[in-house]
Amino acid sequence: MLVLALGWVAVGLVVGAVALAAGLRPPMWGARGWLGVLGMGIGAALVGGTLGTLLFGRFFSTAVALWIAIVAVVALALAPRLAALRQR
Repeated sequence: MLVLALGWVAVGLVVGAVALAAGLRPPMWGARGWLGVLGMGIGAALVGGTLGTLLFGRFFSTAVALWIAIVAVVALALAPRLAALRQR
């Protein structure tokens, strides 16, 4: 289980790094927002991997961790932009 958790941390780091490269860091997070995006990716992957293990078993848990991390990072990064569009 420890190896799976380390794999999920790696998946979360990769998802967060790709989100940073795509410019999905919310500007209101300031200069250290990159750390929040990486942490959000790691946290979402750990939660997704745990849920995937409980629901689908160890074989599919990493795939679930990947998709939950992607959805969480993109949704939380795009939320301020969508809120700004609503105020117009």
